[in-house]
Amino acid sequence: MSSIFLFPVKLGAYRIIDGDTLSLSLDRGFKETKVVSLRLSGLNAPETRTRRLLEKQAGLLVKKIVAGWVEERKHLPSYATSESKPKYAGRIIGQFFSTPESISPEEAEITGLPTSLLISPWPAMESLNTFLLQLQIVKPYTGGKREFSDEELQAIITKCNGFLERQ
Repeated sequence: MSSIFLFPVKLGAYRIIDGDTLSLSLDRGFKETKVVSLRLSGLNAPETRTRRLLEKQAGLLVKKIVAGWVEERKHLPSYATSESKPKYAGRIIGQFFSTPESISPEEAEITGLPTSLLISPWPAMESLNTFLLQLQIVKPYTGGKREFSDEELQAIITKCNGFLERQ
């Protein structure tokens, strides 16, 4: 089993690139931050920058749901895991977590520990990766081709619209 590195994310310091990539400002300790691109592991979202209009429509809807999930939790401590050193065009591969409302920021604050922790993520934390997979608006990804059929994209659009209507 490989090590998982856990990094605190600076509150509110992120940008949604698309449904499976975020730009985050990691708190490395000692008042030092580093902006990284986090590719969400274990999933693939439709692309937002494509000439394929159906995929672009699905990708923008997934991105909107990701932005909503992150926005709802912007005042809560968040963490990113990295399963490896940066690669894939300078991106890290990992998960994005937020503490649930039931844990106060004071209780969840990590202080006095090394910048990267060789520990598993907290079980009480909410994972963006898991949320997206449970909604079935992304595909599980373990390697290989990352293409979506028209039927898959239409199903994603329907599920996204249904989710957004309930919000």
